[in-house]
This record gives sequence, structure tokens and C-alpha cells, in this order.
Amino acid sequence: MSFDGGDLDCGNGLLLLIRKHIDPLPRGGLLEILSTEISVDEDLPAWCRMTGNAFLSVHREGRQRSFLICKGALSERRVEPPHAVPAEPAPLPPRVTRPVPTVAPLAVMGMDSWPRPRWMVEAMHAHVEDRLSEAAFHRTADDAVRLAVAAQERAGADVGTDGEQHHDSYASFVATRLENCQLIPLTDLLPLVDHPEEFEAELRALDIPAGDVRHPAVFGRLRRNRPIVAHEVDFARTLTDRPGQDRPARPYLLTRTMWMECLSDRAYASREDLATDIMRVLREELAELIKAGAALIQFDDPVLSDVVFPGAKNKRSFMCGALSETLAPEHELGFARDLLNAVFDGFDHNRDRIGLHVCRGNWTPDEFGGADRHPGPGPRRRLSA
Repeated sequence: MSFDGGDLDCGNGLLLLIRKHIDPLPRGGLLEILSTEISVDEDLPAWCRMTGNAFLSVHREGRQRSFLICKGALSERRVEPPHAVPAEPAPLPPRVTRPVPTVAPLAVMGMDSWPRPRWMVEAMHAHVEDRLSEAAFHRTADDAVRLAVAAQERAGADVGTDGEQHHDSYASFVATRLENCQLIPLTDLLPLVDHPEEFEAELRALDIPAGDVRHPAVFGRLRRNRPIVAHEVDFARTLTDRPGQDRPARPYLLTRTMWMECLSDRAYASREDLATDIMRVLREELAELIKAGAALIQFDDPVLSDVVFPGAKNKRSFMCGALSETLAPEHELGFARDLLNAVFDGFDHNRDRIGLHVCRGNWTPDEFGGADRHPGPGPRRRLSA
């Protein structure tokens, strides 16, 4: 595998392109990086040491440099026959419409993800680190779903959920389900933050190692060639006859999280351009969830309350799409409202099955700073959910 990084340096997008090409490789896979940027001579070996990849060689000819690195250790390399060129993804098969269970008034249900068993957490880390195959990971997550569903039935919940056992977080899991989007370690993105030292200090205060956090990055036009969560509804319905709810994604949070000018602008002219494709894939998913028989479809956008608080939480934070700038709260709330309404447009006959969950989202001790702009009655009255 080889790619040309041109004159990009490691703090201006080159690391993201390296991650795009190296992540799909097997352990021991080789990657050639072409570059004309002199600073890569020192920065690339340092990155390899930090990430546990092997720096093998560099060849210079004039300004042109050719670097060869290995994913993991060279001792892990296995000689395999050349891979066939992947075929164009087949269109999603048509879905048979299933009946929708009735949800009783004042039904009891859970609203958020369930705690994960320790073995599920270990499987999630192993999957992210390429030590567990996708098929094995989903089999493990299915076992965790069985436990979550059984616990809800014992508790007498009227509406069930799979506890989001397949999701590494409330938003970034979408990156694993869309074409031209993938998760990359937050450490690769630190050079893109205005004040990386402050950002790292914030992570340490939250006891979150930057190397353990994965952030979605867009490398091309987004396309949905498999369900985002509809397949999880199918599995949950094999476990219980009770009505179920599922949460497809968060249009505003996804747009903020995925938009990074040094990378996203290679595929999209603006954040609004990216939002158009995010709306499209979420509308496709919403239509499939309705056909799958999901009784309740809950869109979460926890960052809606976060954007109205001034001061510390107006800084970039990965909790709310941190690596993209935001405008004034009034603009951001209007942008979020328009995104949601565009996703819901045309689904009026299913409005009683579509909901919006906005959590408090204020990570500061300031309880009152955003009270005058809270995303309350005004924005909610103009939502189509």
C-alpha cells in the first residue's frame, strides 16, 4: 500500500491520511508514504514509536522522500496472496415491513445505554485494536444484549432496548458503519487543536487517556451501504415480544464531530455540505427502522444543551465535536433544528414513533450561565418530533 502525502506535515493532516491507509492493513502490513515535507523526517519516526508501529526505512531523492512503515512489528508480517480489488458495494436488499408493537400510555422504559459486563468492555478494546475480528466482536455483543434484554424483562419494563452494547460511544460508532469514514485515535488529532496542551489537560482532568479515545474522520463522500442500527432491532426482536426502541444517530453532533477543515474539506466544500449527506444517510436509516418495526426511534443530540453555556464549555471538547469550530449559540441551535427537521421531513405519519432526547450536557459547575439561551420551549416548538 502506498500514498502521496505531498507537502503536508504531521500537524496539518498527514497523520490522518496515514491512519486512513494503515488501519485497514493486517498486522505486519507495509505502508509506503511519499512526502516532500522535511519535518516528516523527524516526526514520522516519533509517531511510529508512540503508536507501536515499526519505522523501517527512508529513501531520499532531492526533495522527494519515500518512507516505509509497518503496522505493528515486522515480526507479525505474514506473506499472503494479493488481495482482489474490492467490488462496488451491492445495494442494500429491500426490507420487509414488520408490524409495530403497541406502546402503552405511561410506558416504563430505559433512556440510555446499559452498563457493560467486563468481558464486553475487554472485547470492545480488542476490536478497536484489531485483536478481535468484527464477527467475533458482534457475537460477544449479542451475548451482552441478551443479558440486558433479560434484565429489563425481569424488571417489568414495557419497552425494551438492547443497551447499545454494540456501540463504543453514543456517536462515534456511526463511523464504523458508513463508507469513507473511520475512527482514528485522538492522539493523531491533537496537532489540529489550537491549544493541545490545554486539551490534554482537560482529558487528564476527566481521567480519559487520549490514546483510548477514537474520533470519527471523513475521508470521502459518506455513503450508507449497510444499516447503522436497524440490524440491531432485528436481533433484539428475536429475544423478546415487547416493543423496542433504538437510537440511530445524532445529526448535529455527527456534523460537528466529523467536520475538520484540514481533512473533511477534501470531500466537502463546507460543514453544511457534509450535513446534507449526514441527513441523507439518517433519513435512509429512519425509513429502514420504521419498516423494521421499531416502536420508538429516539434521536439523541446531547450537545444541544452544551452549546448554550459560555466560558469553559465554549472551548473545543471531544465530548461535543471538539475539533470543529462553533458559531454563536443562536446560530448553532438553529442549525441543529434545521438538521433534525430535514431528517424528519416526510415522516409525519410516523411522528408518534419518533422522539428527541436532549440531555443536560453541562460539564461545568456553572448552572445558570446559559439559562437565557437554553434549548427549551422555543426550539422545541419548531421541531417536527
